[in-house]
Amino acid sequence: MSTPKGPVVSDLYTPSSRYVLPTFVERTSYGMKESNPYNKLFEERIIFLGVQVDDASANDVIAQLICLES
Repeated sequence: MSTPKGPVVSDLYTPSSRYVLPTFVERTSYGMKESNPYNKLFEERIIFLGVQVDDASANDVIAQLICLES
């Protein structure tokens, strides 16, 4: 029996979603609109930061602030 060559991928290293983001449908004057909690907060001009600040999350927050400023 031969051993496999190359890296062995296990469940430990396979990417998986940490959570399921709920979506909901709202009735607006323009029709039905599908949204999620983060979009709803952004529409109310609220930026939610639920992770530790690192380069990626800081860039995301700055992009949202620039969008809200325009």
